[in-house]
Amino acid sequence: MNLSGRATIKHVNLRKEGPSEDQVLAVDVKLVCTTSADILAYFHPTLRALLFNDAGSPRIKQLDPIGLSGEVKHMDLDLAGIKLTRAEIKKFLFEPIDGHRVVFTFNASFEPARAQLIGIADLLGMEVAIDIRPEAELDLGGPGRQQFKAEPRPQAKPVTVEINMDKRCAACKKPGATQSGLCLKCAADKILGKIKRAARKPAARSKKK
Repeated sequence: MNLSGRATIKHVNLRKEGPSEDQVLAVDVKLVCTTSADILAYFHPTLRALLFNDAGSPRIKQLDPIGLSGEVKHMDLDLAGIKLTRAEIKKFLFEPIDGHRVVFTFNASFEPARAQLIGIADLLGMEVAIDIRPEAELDLGGPGRQQFKAEPRPQAKPVTVEINMDKRCAACKKPGATQSGLCLKCAADKILGKIKRAARKPAARSKKK
């Protein structure tokens, strides 16, 4: 799947994933864009014809957005110049609109560096340039031929991060506190600190033995 253009960042979820002794920071970003209905061919070759008439209008005006399960792994994502690798694209929603176009909603999940996380937080609610494409070294066998399936995996409980620009961070006193009382930067520092301390504990116990 290849997609480039502009999209609005609607939501950001911050969470930890992986085994308890080796957890990493992960982010889910909800994106919404308007694009050509040609993208539907990636998911099924007849989906566009099912949803649109020959004039390019939706066949059923009252149709709710259509959700598709599954995920596309190992994608490179450029989000307003923030370059992310090994992203997973999932939670697809399509709303057909006039002109053979769809409002395309999806989630991108990845493990960012701390500086990237702060940059993404600054873009929340904004329309930004995006570019999504398979990792360069992957051979996907041509457009539309990659298998699209959901795979079972341990699910971390999602955490919704709400940023209030009228409330100051309890640690650094800057505007933009989350519901924890800390800004996104201080909250990320706190989580990373806990992960580092947890990683040091097994090493400390092994030295005592």
